[in-house]
Amino acid sequence: MANTVTTMAVTEEPTTPEGTLIETEEPGLEASPELNGHGLLDRLRFWRRGQTWLEIVGYHVEDIQTDQPVAIQEGATLVGNVFAPRLVVGGLLTGSAVCRDIRVEKKGQVLGDVFTVALTIIPGGNINGWISSVDEDDYAALAEDGRLPEDTEFSKQENGGDYPEGQLLNRNEAQIEALHHLQAQAAVALAARAELEQDFQRRLTELAGESTNTIANLKQELTDLRTELATKQTQLDEAQEALRHRKSQVERQANELGIARDLMTEQNDELTNLRQQHAQLQSTHTQLQTDKTAVDDELETAMRKINTLHDRIHSLEVAHKASLVHTAEQEESLIRWQELAEITEKKAADLEAELQKVKRQIEENNSIIELQREQRLAAEKELEKTLDELALLREKSKDPLAKEAQLAEAEAKITSLEAELADAEHAHFERVLWYKAELETSQAAATAAQQKADEQAEMLAKLETLVQSQQGTVTELQTAVADTEATLEAKQAEWNALHEKLVEENMGLQAMIKEQKMQLEGDENELNRILSQTNAQGQHLAEIQARLVERELQLKQAIAQLKQARGMIEKQNQAIKQIQQKAGERIRALQIQLGKN
Repeated sequence: MANTVTTMAVTEEPTTPEGTLIETEEPGLEASPELNGHGLLDRLRFWRRGQTWLEIVGYHVEDIQTDQPVAIQEGATLVGNVFAPRLVVGGLLTGSAVCRDIRVEKKGQVLGDVFTVALTIIPGGNINGWISSVDEDDYAALAEDGRLPEDTEFSKQENGGDYPEGQLLNRNEAQIEALHHLQAQAAVALAARAELEQDFQRRLTELAGESTNTIANLKQELTDLRTELATKQTQLDEAQEALRHRKSQVERQANELGIARDLMTEQNDELTNLRQQHAQLQSTHTQLQTDKTAVDDELETAMRKINTLHDRIHSLEVAHKASLVHTAEQEESLIRWQELAEITEKKAADLEAELQKVKRQIEENNSIIELQREQRLAAEKELEKTLDELALLREKSKDPLAKEAQLAEAEAKITSLEAELADAEHAHFERVLWYKAELETSQAAATAAQQKADEQAEMLAKLETLVQSQQGTVTELQTAVADTEATLEAKQAEWNALHEKLVEENMGLQAMIKEQKMQLEGDENELNRILSQTNAQGQHLAEIQARLVERELQLKQAIAQLKQARGMIEKQNQAIKQIQQKAGERIRALQIQLGKN
């Protein structure tokens, strides 16, 4: 690490001793204030991209140790040491700085020692103190410790004004320490002097401007007050004349006001009576409204009952209609059952007739069978007789051929008789089977018809019983419906009469209330007119009196302001003289102290 201790006052061109890192102006970063009208603010905006800066504005007294870049704005003063990565000085720094990068602007001043890795001094910037170049490791150690290095930590060198630039001069420790102490005191004195001069100039300028403005304003106000005083005097004379005239008018209006008050008293009495009548009418109307509400409630209750009766009647009518429909259906069913019973009885009679017919046919068939049996017996007897005759013929015949002819004839006759017998037996057997089947069918049909007739007769009896009971219920429902309709008609007539009566009473009350309201509104309008006239006259009189009082107060205030303005001017002149005297004494004392140092 190359350590260099240099004392310099940079005004226009930067001085670069051996081993000291002092950067010149950066064309890419520094824009001329004369060209764009900005200066430090433009450079700060450029450098702040992506960074958070700590700005010093105004007068600030403390040591600053931070990881953020620090910017001392133009016109700002910082009294204390700065430990920061980067420092931009546009105002006044009274103290030392330990930074990686330091930039002193055109109007920037540093009254103290500087320990930095890189230093940039813009022409016009001043550093009154030691400049020490450090590397990154030393800067990190100093920033971490948060303290200024001792004088013995670095080998100190000086760039004197009598030696060429870059030449080194070694001195002993006592001289360096004394020189350092003197430079520190000179820096403090210069900072105090600069601060005092700035404060004095600013305050002097402010006082001078304020005094000038105050004097001009007071002169203008004095002129205005004189003009206004003359005007007020003229207006006061006119107002006094008008006041005398208004007094006579006020007396006349006071008399009129007394008469108006008497009239107002009478009208107030009438209004009180009207209000009492109105209150009575309102109470009557309220009572009638209460009665009407009660009647409406009763009417609503009656309507609900009527609606309930309507609903019940409707339900009864629906039930009656349903019962009638059911009765009609049952009557139709009864008629159908009766027709079916008649048809069944007819069928039963037909079946009985057929049964009798079948019985007769069976009897006839039995007789025919007996006859056929007799015929069969006769045929059998004849066959036996024929066989006997055949046998007899066989025995008696001697001629074989004749016997064979007779035998063949007899056999043929036998065969024919046997065939006739077989046919008769077959026919008789078939007839007997048919008669039996017909008899069984007729008997089954007769039994079924008899059962069906019995069931229909039983159902018919039940239907007749149900029809009789339904007819009784229908009769009761018809009687209840008739009674309900009569009650409903009576209630409806009573409600209509009551409603008409209430409507007539309500219309009468509304007409009476409307008439009373119109009369009351007329009385109130007349009273308001009289009150407004009285108030207008009283207000006009009060305005005149207030205007006179205001004119007198304005005149007194103008005189007082004039006296106060003269006193303020004298006090300000004395204060300016005292400030100038004290400032001169202070400047002379500082000059003497600096000359001694």
